[in-house]
Amino acid sequence: MPRATAVYYPSLRRGLDGLLSRSLGWFLLFLLVLGAVAAIVLRYLGPTMIGLAFDDDQRDVPYYLVSLVKRDEAASGTQGFAAQLAQLVAAEEGHLLWRGVTLQVAEGRMRDEWQGMWLFEFARGGGVVEMLTGSGYRTVADSYAGSKRLILGTRTAPDGLAGTGAAVMSLFEVKQQHEFAGEVRALAANLVSFQGSLIWDAPVADLEGNAPFNRLLVFEFVSRASAEAWLRDPQTVTQRALIRRVASSAVTLVLQPS
Repeated sequence: MPRATAVYYPSLRRGLDGLLSRSLGWFLLFLLVLGAVAAIVLRYLGPTMIGLAFDDDQRDVPYYLVSLVKRDEAASGTQGFAAQLAQLVAAEEGHLLWRGVTLQVAEGRMRDEWQGMWLFEFARGGGVVEMLTGSGYRTVADSYAGSKRLILGTRTAPDGLAGTGAAVMSLFEVKQQHEFAGEVRALAANLVSFQGSLIWDAPVADLEGNAPFNRLLVFEFVSRASAEAWLRDPQTVTQRALIRRVASSAVTLVLQPS
């Protein structure tokens, strides 16, 4: 039987090689563009918002949003940032869970004198993403572009917030999370003596990237006098100083429910 002889077509082979090279080039360009788009989206939304948008475990479960506003924003009354934010929250089937006004800046700088704290609850984390990326929020945010605010988010629910008495809210930038829990237990050890309790210990994320805070503590007291007495207590003062070993950028406000 005669042996088969291979026949080569140089022009056809060169054409196929050129086609494959162009296809590979377009594919690599596509990957480059895709990576650039992903980087832009990550920079715009941040990892927390990305998780809320695409992770089922976060998107479809309740989510809590804390808004802190400066005094100059609150001066415009019902047209202030927090009030307009409340309307946007309601449009996403969320609601105002608690609100407090600042009585005293117990720890921090003058620029930390926030007007107060607004706490909103969303039925699902996806609603937070839809609100913060919507045109309505961008319009409100742009109108207050020169004013300072914080928008913090967490999946951790508070253990009830009363409409009376007083609350002490502390924000920290925690450096060593595994050690911080023990420091919090030590800080809360004398609360009963002052008719107080720790009702919220939550990891938080700054959804607008304006601050380094990643942990929120809220203590509740029967009165402002009890809250301030607890803050002045030597044991509390000592423990708050010890917390600085594992956390920094602390801000503590005494709040009155409103």
